[in-house]
Amino acid sequence: MKILYLVRGLPGSGKTTLAENLCLKWANGVARFEADDFFTKDSGEYNFIPSLIKNAHDQCYHNVEISMVNSISHIIVSNTFTTLWEMDRYFALAAKYEYYVLVILTQGEFGSVHNVPAETFEKMRKRFEYDVSPLYAKYKK
Repeated sequence: MKILYLVRGLPGSGKTTLAENLCLKWANGVARFEADDFFTKDSGEYNFIPSLIKNAHDQCYHNVEISMVNSISHIIVSNTFTTLWEMDRYFALAAKYEYYVLVILTQGEFGSVHNVPAETFEKMRKRFEYDVSPLYAKYKK
């Protein structure tokens, strides 16, 4: 079975840690992506540029599609995904390439490693849509 895991949650909730641990479960046949990859240099230094966020998400999506074309059996995407529309195109992609979608919500409070400002965090918290059932209904086989 081919599975697309969408790991979502607010900054500092444990998305990346969970995604990394899921990767350890499979020695082969796993790919992991997040928009933050776009802003992370090979040295590990993170440099967020707000004006490039769309490019970051587009690159993440593109990498997922390439992995699906190559039939990678487990694909993990860990992004905040605060709203349904942010996940919609991943559900559409999964339907196109016949992947099952598993949405995982992280709710830890570990502190953001990217120092997300409190005001930005609060805006994200207020717009967070918890019920993902409309997406499952929309893309039901």
